[in-house]
Amino acid sequence: MKLLLKNITKLTLSKRRRELIVFDDDLGGFGLRLREGGSRVWIFQYKVGNKHRRITIGKFPAIDPTKARQIASELHAKVRLGQDPASERAESRARADETFGACVRPFLGWQRGRVKSFRDVERHLVKNLAALHNLPLAKIDQRTIAGQLARIGAQSPIQANRTRASLSKFFSWA
Repeated sequence: MKLLLKNITKLTLSKRRRELIVFDDDLGGFGLRLREGGSRVWIFQYKVGNKHRRITIGKFPAIDPTKARQIASELHAKVRLGQDPASERAESRARADETFGACVRPFLGWQRGRVKSFRDVERHLVKNLAALHNLPLAKIDQRTIAGQLARIGAQSPIQANRTRASLSKFFSWA
């Protein structure tokens, strides 16, 4: 069955089943999952090596069949090129949790007792660089750091230099 709007609205779930997945005839792996509660979700299913993977594209009718088919087609092309979209998505979610602020806490725990000037290191990374705390670690580049050090250096060049040293230790640790 080709998953078109007129075909999708006719689909129903039998009373014995809790879930039904209907796949499109034209695009391999593209389908619609119907659940007992009435939800309908677009999916894309594929195989990488010996593992079967399934990605949720979005809910019907929030995403219309044409858009869902286009997204599934792009995912299908990625799989044909040897990529694994599900693992890429999981990796990007995990990386989103690695913010500067979240990584500074374990570093400070590791530094406690190792350096005499722990309070200074803590001030440099927590107070002086508070603007970086919500940024993902992978998104912090030299320009971002230079901007923060310039801001600190406008008030106290020595403080900027010491903050740079603490930041360097942090990135070496990370």
